[in-house]
Amino acid sequence: MKSEGDGFMLAFQSARRALECAVDIQRAFAERNRDVGAALAPPSGADVGAALAPPLGAASSAPTEPIRVRIGLHTGEAIKEGDDFFGKHVNLAARVAGQACGGEILVSSLLKQLTESAGEFTFGDGRKVELKGLKGKHSVYTVMWECA
Repeated sequence: MKSEGDGFMLAFQSARRALECAVDIQRAFAERNRDVGAALAPPSGADVGAALAPPLGAASSAPTEPIRVRIGLHTGEAIKEGDDFFGKHVNLAARVAGQACGGEILVSSLLKQLTESAGEFTFGDGRKVELKGLKGKHSVYTVMWECA
């Protein structure tokens, strides 16, 4: 694992484990965001302005904004040097993540092929995208994690 700016790169022993982790991450953030939404919702019949305003002098450490994480996955041989990974497949995974929207898990066609036969994960229709630094169009697929 390594952090890069506001993102993280993680390596897994298998494509299936990577997908399981990605789904768990999205579900955890969805639950957190539901809790934030519930905390911010005014009680029924209450004055909205009063319900959202904290008491004067109160320090709030409670989260007030939803967090939407973009996740992109690819699989392949990587070059490992020390604690770092390099190579085309690492680059492709980062580019796939860059195509994802907040709250979305996108996977490469290769990762989808390796994991779909077990029936454990559901994938949406693919879309063709251009990936910076890579020639041609590449197919990516959304993981349907909310109903998986």
